[in-house]
Amino acid sequence: MPKSVELFWTRTMPDHDEKDDGGRSPDMMGRRAVLLGSAGAGSFLGLLPDFARAAGPDNDVGTVWWSELIADDPEKIAGFYSRVIGWQSRRVALDDPARAPKPGEQAYTLLIAGQNDVAGILKADSTTAGKDKPMWLTYFQVTDIDASAAEAKKQGGTILFGPVAVGGSARVAVIADPGGNRFGIASPL
Repeated sequence: MPKSVELFWTRTMPDHDEKDDGGRSPDMMGRRAVLLGSAGAGSFLGLLPDFARAAGPDNDVGTVWWSELIADDPEKIAGFYSRVIGWQSRRVALDDPARAPKPGEQAYTLLIAGQNDVAGILKADSTTAGKDKPMWLTYFQVTDIDASAAEAKKQGGTILFGPVAVGGSARVAVIADPGGNRFGIASPL
């Protein structure tokens, strides 16, 4: 018989309960999950109450701007997230997200919650930041992408990609911090 037993409890309280009592969740609270995709891309994934506002081009500096999954099989992985989270998906041309990709053109898969694009999936190839393994990549908004990239390098980081303009909406760069952790920075155009 063990000397002690650790007990763990969990309580689920729907968001509407606190509203009914006159309270509200702070904007940065929400539900979170740790997922391991079928291609092996594990990640902490924060799903906030108003995800479209929490991850998008109108954010404040230092906040999450976009989340992108680098994957070997975007269509298969999009199906996984559709079944697990409920996201829909749409394939678009990487260089022009307003249209479908032409045959032989590089595609990008948008993940959609309701009417909002909330994340994307890029096929892993020799030019992507996740070429050695599938991975989620989070982009944070910065004011001056060139200055931020230069500072990252000065502080011991490695610039893996960019800065470069993408999709007519922003300039982005992918960086590895001194510990090898990859993240993106973005500066809306």
